[in-house]
Amino acid sequence: MKKSLRYLASFGVYLLVSGFFLLPLFLGEPICIAAEQGSILRVGMPGEPENLAPNDCVDLNGLLGIFHTHERLVTVDPKMNILPQLATSWELTADNAIIFHLRKGVKFHDGAPFNAKAVKVSFDRIMTEKLKAISKIQGYFKSAEIIDDNTVKIHVLGPPSVALIAFSIFGYIESPMAIEKYDRKDLSRRPIGTGPFKFVEWISDQRVVLEVNKDYWGGEPKISQIVFKPVIDPQTRLSMLEAGDLDIIVNPDVTEINRLKSNPRLKVLSQVCGLTVYLVFNIAKKPFDDKRIREAFSYAIDREGIVGTLLRGHIKAVKYYVAPEVKYAVEYNTYSYNPEKAKSIFRELGWKVGKSGYLEKDGEVFKAAILSPTGRYPMDIQIAEAIQAQLKKVGIDLKVVSAESAVLVKAILSDFEAKKKAEFGISIVQIYSGPDVGVALRASLHSNSMAPRGMNTGMFSNREFEETLDEANRASNETERGKILKKAQDIVDRELPFLPIYSWTYFIALRKDVTGVVIPNGYNCLYITKDAKIER
Repeated sequence: MKKSLRYLASFGVYLLVSGFFLLPLFLGEPICIAAEQGSILRVGMPGEPENLAPNDCVDLNGLLGIFHTHERLVTVDPKMNILPQLATSWELTADNAIIFHLRKGVKFHDGAPFNAKAVKVSFDRIMTEKLKAISKIQGYFKSAEIIDDNTVKIHVLGPPSVALIAFSIFGYIESPMAIEKYDRKDLSRRPIGTGPFKFVEWISDQRVVLEVNKDYWGGEPKISQIVFKPVIDPQTRLSMLEAGDLDIIVNPDVTEINRLKSNPRLKVLSQVCGLTVYLVFNIAKKPFDDKRIREAFSYAIDREGIVGTLLRGHIKAVKYYVAPEVKYAVEYNTYSYNPEKAKSIFRELGWKVGKSGYLEKDGEVFKAAILSPTGRYPMDIQIAEAIQAQLKKVGIDLKVVSAESAVLVKAILSDFEAKKKAEFGISIVQIYSGPDVGVALRASLHSNSMAPRGMNTGMFSNREFEETLDEANRASNETERGKILKKAQDIVDRELPFLPIYSWTYFIALRKDVTGVVIPNGYNCLYITKDAKIER
């Protein structure tokens, strides 16, 4: 009965959403979609994009479009093998550099030529304007040197082989003409790259539209347009897919995966990815600046039980501070579920259960808040509610604060002073946890990556940790580097700036008559290839 009611509710929301998307037709608003309906792919995404600037976006919804408008020098396959993209070949040099030989005859969507100058301008802009990608590459990028139009030498910090991995995930190349013409704000809504699709329009809360790049260096795509529609509720996205009003949905409700697979008109793609969903402690806010409080919270939460129950085996809890598949990743069992130990730590800190039924100290009740998205990550708000219930058992009055994607991103990327005053002491956040231990830890926990510059959203700072990462970059061989990175992970386990919940598996559901859609690697959750088509 409950499930039937849920579907009726979802269908009602779906009707409202459908009406919302169709409203411009009745109001006479110009519609940009001029291609034949059969060549348009409609993609349901979990929310509104933060922005569409490739090197300044940490939001999945924005990246869905960026994956198709922009490219890097190199990319990776699902097994993390480096593949050519805008560079056709490369050499690692003895003087800590990578020489990239660039693809010839490539043009940006605005007609500007792709060349060594474009590479240098893009990387220099990341560093000088302190774009969010700086947190991913600053430990590896030193400078870019133009050798000739088709050759660029990137001087790196640390082993060139590690820097190459970082550049395969981060560091998109943007049009130098657009960078010169527009400011940072304009570029956030005006993406101009070399990819197979070109940006057309972004109407907030309605759609982001891309159209075919007929001059794409890899060959003209068969799909004429991609329309990304923000649909926050996962059940509504699912209803729209099943009704034929969407062709693809990103991040479907994992509890529906088996049912989706059994639908003869649909198919499901999946890929273990290099993203981990964490419970991030807001260290700028008391009492979470106290490591013992963070430890007590961690012992009070049964991560394996919550993930096992809610995600039904499709996604599993992890005890790694980086993606489990990453080389040199270490598993830790330090904070296994132990509510009695949590209570003991609280007692040692002077917190005892009072008349309120909650922990009290000096007449004050222990209250906290957890910030969670709704539908951005698999079962995110449900996990927050389960954590709320478990913390209540040890005496914590935890409030769940839900936020749609754009609001969440703004909150977690606020600065230190804003975090001190923020309501939330913990948040559910997905962070890149690969493709290398050093790259992941530097991007998520180094003080140079502290929000709003990067994804150190808990405002963690530890000198020993940062010196250890620098030491790893100076290691003379991989064995030595692995030992040093183990030490860095030990520090994270000791200081506990965040608690891993699960390592994400990407799921996308799509109509069976849509072909040529892939999940190319663990860092790109959807790619519509040039050979994609709708076989209706």
